[in-house]
Amino acid sequence: MLQITPAEREALQLLADGWSVSQIAELLELGECELDELLMALFSRMRVRTHLEAVAAASHRGVIEVDPDRFAATGQKSRDIRHSLPSRSHVGFNPRDSTHSA
Repeated sequence: MLQITPAEREALQLLADGWSVSQIAELLELGECELDELLMALFSRMRVRTHLEAVAAASHRGVIEVDPDRFAATGQKSRDIRHSLPSRSHVGFNPRDSTHSA
């Protein structure tokens, strides 16, 4: 089972919500290159190649929620959204399994 860190989960959720890599990097207080490395390592473990595939796989397993109207239309920025995202210390993810563990 693949373990997803809180930062990885938050990045996936923000991608699903329509945030750009630069916006996510700012929110997570990372450089864009550092965020790209984090995402590419996660995508490799998930056996996906694109942001869309990662979001779809994570959503299918219930790791994140996909709601196209969430945050992207609100204009919320930066730390305001931290309090809106559900937090989990560890989320298990197995791309071959339809379940996850919290």
